[in-house]
Amino acid sequence: MLAGLVRKVSSLGAPASVNALGFESCLRNAGNYLMRVSQEASRGFSTGTDTTGVSAPAASKILAPEEAAPDAGPKLDLLEKYMAIENKSRAEKGKIANDEFRHAFKRHEADTGSSSVQVAALSYKISMMTEHLQEHRKDNHSRRGLMSMLVRRQKLLKYMRRKEPDDYQMVLKTLGLKDRTFVGNKY
Repeated sequence: MLAGLVRKVSSLGAPASVNALGFESCLRNAGNYLMRVSQEASRGFSTGTDTTGVSAPAASKILAPEEAAPDAGPKLDLLEKYMAIENKSRAEKGKIANDEFRHAFKRHEADTGSSSVQVAALSYKISMMTEHLQEHRKDNHSRRGLMSMLVRRQKLLKYMRRKEPDDYQMVLKTLGLKDRTFVGNKY
């Protein structure tokens, strides 16, 4: 059933691959695209496919030549506008930005779990949560999550200082963090 949906969406001109936003987001976008195409078809706009089984050339023969739709293909410019970054939700924008942030610290193409990548992802999440808490000062549940992220990043940085000192210095410099793991005479 999923393969049929993907083929149907790709035949309409929508992207058929699952992107970095995840499987659910791709299905939601495909469903929204199909709904929009069906609404346009019900209003009389040409989408390139006809649900009645009549092909686009046969439909243009029924209408007078000046009344025929100039573009029988899918409206890719509408799809590009619909899928543009400014039309995405804040959560989807955050996922995209987090993936770009992680990409800067990768050691190899499939690296998602190294210490530097985890610290970078946590730093991005911490900055987003800090912005949220400046606006919503009484959100104590999010504040608790922020505190746990800070502790987790602190532990990862402490580990990196002991095991990977070169990466530790690079991460501190790149992210603009201060070295606060030194306490007294021990790390």
